[in-house]
Amino acid sequence: SAVATSFIIVAPDNVLGGELQSCAHRAGPTGYLCDNMCHAPHDPNQRDVCADITEAFWPECGQGAIGISGKWCISVHKLGDWLRGIH
Repeated sequence: SAVATSFIIVAPDNVLGGELQSCAHRAGPTGYLCDNMCHAPHDPNQRDVCADITEAFWPECGQGAIGISGKWCISVHKLGDWLRGIH
């Protein structure tokens, strides 16, 4: 007998309950899966925040002067440290 299997893929919601939007910048893909989506349940670094990053952010959070700005998926922990002034 044949076994029928079906899958329903449910897209994650953003923190406001709406559809999760792409987080992209000009330098290339971002996100754990490099799909410009800040959602990956198995990402050990928890890059779940899409932030509009300025060039000043990188050295302030210990990443060095990367010289790239735009929307990036960043670690919720790195963002928390940066907001608290812990670099």
